[in-house]
Amino acid sequence: MTDKVVAAHVQTHSSHYEVHYPEHGSRPGDPHYKDFDHYHRTTKEDPELYQCAVGKRRGDFSDCTLVKADGTKIPLELHHTHIEWALQNGVDLGLLEHQYPGISNADELGAWVESAANLEFLCVFHHRGHGGAHVASASDFEGQHFVKGLIS
Repeated sequence: MTDKVVAAHVQTHSSHYEVHYPEHGSRPGDPHYKDFDHYHRTTKEDPELYQCAVGKRRGDFSDCTLVKADGTKIPLELHHTHIEWALQNGVDLGLLEHQYPGISNADELGAWVESAANLEFLCVFHHRGHGGAHVASASDFEGQHFVKGLIS
């Protein structure tokens, strides 16, 4: 057997599955939303924090959606990095505690979900766009941190 080089190519990827969200309240009714809102408002003025996390990690923002064609800045979006807000009622606290010691109290989980430990700014493309954390597979989302133009 000989090693063959596979030429660069484009491959269509599609995934279809069901996500089973636990029962949860509405976002405006969340008592910890004020923490999310406060973090969002206060960190927008901090140039070290208010950057697309993917672009910051790469040291290159060329794939980020930061300005419109007319030059108007596009606001960054705040992403729940580890536990999405709507999933918190289904979290197995033992599993979470293993990776994040000290987060094993159900009464404190909501505050942690809305804290800096679980939040990062992303541009529209890297948040909700076709290359975004909410659209691309985890492996492809992570891969694009290091491979420019991976997802189109």
